[in-house]
Amino acid sequence: MKINLRFLKKKTGKNKGFALIELICAVALFAVVLTPIFMSMVSSMRVNNKSRKVMIATEVAEDVMESVRDKTYAGVRNTLTSLNTGSVSGKDSLVLFDSNIYSTSANAVTVSSGSITATASIDVQTMENNQITAYTTECRNKLISVGADAKKTLYCPNGPVLNTALSGECLTYFALTNIQRYQYHFDALVVFTPTIQDKIHTNTANDDMYYSYQVKVLVFDADISDAGCTSRFTGMPVAVMTAGIRNK
Repeated sequence: MKINLRFLKKKTGKNKGFALIELICAVALFAVVLTPIFMSMVSSMRVNNKSRKVMIATEVAEDVMESVRDKTYAGVRNTLTSLNTGSVSGKDSLVLFDSNIYSTSANAVTVSSGSITATASIDVQTMENNQITAYTTECRNKLISVGADAKKTLYCPNGPVLNTALSGECLTYFALTNIQRYQYHFDALVVFTPTIQDKIHTNTANDDMYYSYQVKVLVFDADISDAGCTSRFTGMPVAVMTAGIRNK
């Protein structure tokens, strides 16, 4: 049997494979198609990470609020005053998570009330805004001395007097630093504002002991690598929660 070698040479000569230019075009085509898909995946991962952080920060706000909401405002002040001499536990704890670390006197640091003025023209909302501005500044300054990565309770048991005619009527607040949940770190600020405007600036002896205080919990992102603490307690909170408690 004879084999036609010329026929074989002719057939195999046509199968030369991909040229370099064809390969470059193919790679470029894949890049054009895959780049938007890759960018979409990255964007989706960022959104998911942000949503997860907000969800966890909201859980932190809920935990803090849950610990405060079952107390009266006078009870909160008593708890903060008790931190001057010793730790608190059980129903008197400020917060119940992280093994009660934020309710021990060893981790409690006093801060000032900031420059807050109660005048006859101020309203409740303005008072709350003034509180938040003053308190975040005080907490940020105190963090510089206690350490950016410290787990501390910054508290002010006796702030500015709201009503000179009513003994003991003054503001208070506290903050919890470096609350760690999973890979995230947060700072929480808890602000108390009377809901009745007259309690801020009117000197009256007609005190309703059951008027309420508005409690606002603000949870901020905490960069514990920032030794200067310039980024702490700044910007928009990751989560905010508001509720009301009785005065006494």
